[in-house]
Amino acid sequence: MKQRIIKFRAWDKRHNLFRGDNKVLDRYERLAILNSEDFHIMQYTGLKDKNGKEGYFEDIVKFAKSYSKGYGKEEVQEFTGIIKENKYFHSCIMVGTTEFHIDNLLKGEIIGDGYRNPELLKAVKP
Repeated sequence: MKQRIIKFRAWDKRHNLFRGDNKVLDRYERLAILNSEDFHIMQYTGLKDKNGKEGYFEDIVKFAKSYSKGYGKEEVQEFTGIIKENKYFHSCIMVGTTEFHIDNLLKGEIIGDGYRNPELLKAVKP
C-alpha cells in the first residue's frame, strides 16, 4: 500500500513568500512557523495536477468537466476553483459555492495561489 506523503508549506505574511515550498525546513524554521501568527500553513493534498505540480490547500486550479446532453452530445465547461476543505474535512475544489471532487485536479492545472496571485481569487468567486 502506498502511503500518502504529508507535507506543508507556509505563507510568510511579513516577507510575502512561501516557506517550505519545494525545500525541507530545518527544525528551527518549523518551530518559528508553528509558534508565530505571521504564517498561514497549508497542507499538501497528496495529488498533483496534469503537469506534475503538487496541489496544496489554497491553490487555484483550472479544470474542465464534460456533461452529457443526451443522444451522444456532450458539453464541456471550464471552471476555475480553489482547493479547500469541505465541512466533512475532505479536500475539494470550490467554484463559488459549488463543490467539485478533488480528483478534478489530476486533469486540471494549478495556475497559482491567492497569495502570490491575488487577482486569481476573483475568478473563483460566484
